[in-house]
Amino acid sequence: MAPTALNQQPIRALVIEDAALRQRLCAATGNTSQLTTASAVVLFVLDRENQHQAPAFQASQGQQFDTGDETIGALDAGLIAMQFMLVAKDHGFDTNPMTGFDAAGFTSILELDAQRYRPLLLVSIGKAAVAGKPADHQPLATLVDYR
Repeated sequence: MAPTALNQQPIRALVIEDAALRQRLCAATGNTSQLTTASAVVLFVLDRENQHQAPAFQASQGQQFDTGDETIGALDAGLIAMQFMLVAKDHGFDTNPMTGFDAAGFTSILELDAQRYRPLLLVSIGKAAVAGKPADHQPLATLVDYR
């Protein structure tokens, strides 16, 4: 139910639960520990075809979704992932967003259609063995100006 630009809904989610597959993906993330210690990881991708009625992660249909600027897709992925993370927290799960991964490596390992799908964001989900520490944030006055 997260909003997307013009309600295009071009983001798809691939839930990766298989431990052996997640181990293979570690090489494409710089060996991020959440990939193997989390209950699952979710890969959010831009679907350039954006076929509303077609099942996700099927063979290409050859009809490209006109994103204009794929930055809009990345913004949509952020909105969707944030809502996913907030709902997960509300249900007692911990999450961690990751952008520092090799998208081409993920595309290859997961056998995604590179013309259709663009990996954008990876989110680990599970129950933390050790509570995380809060991140330092800049003061609001540093980030917001009024005119």
